Amino acid sequence: MIDAGRFHLWRPREPGNRAGDISWGNVLYRGATVLAALIAVLAIGNCIYNIGENRPLVPLIPLLVAGVVWLIGYGLRYVLTDR
Repeated sequence: MIDAGRFHLWRPREPGNRAGDISWGNVLYRGATVLAALIAVLAIGNCIYNIGENRPLVPLIPLLVAGVVWLIGYGLRYVLTDR
């Protein structure tokens, strides 16, 4: 026999914990964060490659673009989250 109290089978689920309750603000923020991280990783990889080629260039423009993409995602999370 299964002990329903032990496995908490009698308790209904909380309505706010479902995977379908995620807001568009959080989805766009996570997407922008992933995109910004990808841009930053590629920029850092390019910097390391340039150091190996004896051209120590720091790619400021791609790092600024990554920061702007992240800030746009952060702003969208703030505006589109229904809290």
